[in-house]
Amino acid sequence: MAVIAIIFLFVVGFAYFLVWWAHEAKKDRSAMVGLYLLLGAPGFLLFIAGLAVTTRRGAGGLGPTLLLGGLGLMLPLFRPVRVQMARIGDFDPDDPVHMLGSGIFLGAIGFLGGQLISAPAPDQVSSFDVGPIVIQGIFFVALAVVSVGYHVDRTWPQVRDRLGLVRPTLAGTGAALGAVVVAFIISGIASELTRATNEKYANEINRSLEVMTTSSPSYIAAPLIGLSAGIGEELLFRGALQPRYGIIPTSILFALLHSQYGFSFITLGTFLLGCLFGILAKRYGTTHAIIAHALYNTVAVLISALAR
Repeated sequence: MAVIAIIFLFVVGFAYFLVWWAHEAKKDRSAMVGLYLLLGAPGFLLFIAGLAVTTRRGAGGLGPTLLLGGLGLMLPLFRPVRVQMARIGDFDPDDPVHMLGSGIFLGAIGFLGGQLISAPAPDQVSSFDVGPIVIQGIFFVALAVVSVGYHVDRTWPQVRDRLGLVRPTLAGTGAALGAVVVAFIISGIASELTRATNEKYANEINRSLEVMTTSSPSYIAAPLIGLSAGIGEELLFRGALQPRYGIIPTSILFALLHSQYGFSFITLGTFLLGCLFGILAKRYGTTHAIIAHALYNTVAVLISALAR
């Protein structure tokens, strides 16, 4: 767990450096050239390596992951691509910060999408505890705060507003509770369709919940998992990313991040959950999406524990 924390800390530090560099590129031409190199060089190398591996071994190996990840990093270097992205969200095609963010965003979609192509079969679930999930939640929070420019060009009140953190309202809380009900309906339908079409997927997903809930007492695991995922994922996806890239692209990335068991109706259900939380965040603020997501995860873990 200490190794995971160190890796996450390094990634957050590197993200801060990239954000700072992108802001420097607004006023320094050499920094702008460096920004192109930061995205283009690794993107080109990954693309060529992925093309070579895919040509030799087909789609069953690491090739698609490298190829699509590299392509995602490179695409925003071309202004017409950025212009098209500007039609979806609050995006400035001439802003170096937005160019950097879109490269990382599309690179992540390509990387995770490539993994789904290269390994469509569900993996075996190994034992783990709640600790890494909590650390991941903290990592997502830090990444969200850094990515919107905290201590680079925004103060904390500005970061709070940019992430959509608002005081809970009665209307928003009611909408969040309604979203939880809809989320359980979506996940229930997706689970049943997955079990009907591919029982192996469904069994692996159920086993993952069992491993999660047996690693710690359910009354500890449920709220920790619920709050960690709810706060971390909503701040990153609905708070930091969605206002820039739109509900649907952000929900695609959200679904891909949760597709460790290959593609199934669960993946589609996760995408719909992302859209649901996205609509809630856009209408009432990220705070209410956090409430809905945290409550949904907490109840889901408790139900899984009681069903054992």
